[in-house]
Amino acid sequence: MHPYVRRRSAEIEAAAPPDSVVVHDVPLLVENHLEGSYDVVVVVDASPQTQLARLSSFRGMAADDVRARMAAQVGRAERNAAADVVVDNYGDLVQLRDQVSRLWEQLRRRAGPPQS
Repeated sequence: MHPYVRRRSAEIEAAAPPDSVVVHDVPLLVENHLEGSYDVVVVVDASPQTQLARLSSFRGMAADDVRARMAAQVGRAERNAAADVVVDNYGDLVQLRDQVSRLWEQLRRRAGPPQS
């Protein structure tokens, strides 16, 4: 991980109250073998076809560029195996929000009651 990002992440975590849930968005977490650096690893999973369709439509990426990006990453099986929680992103945004809301509540409970 880039030294500045690592340092800034540590500062944010140190400043967070004890009952906080600190979320890190780490695009190449598995590729860089960083799974052990976090309490909980969450992977959002979708099929290659779904990834291709979404990146093409939402980000305007060319299909060949999407395929090249996907080929440079670890496979789904390895990424999902590194996860403590796999969020199924095959449905629509409402289904995804429901899953994320349930996960967020679980993480908040795990973090403990709010500090007074």
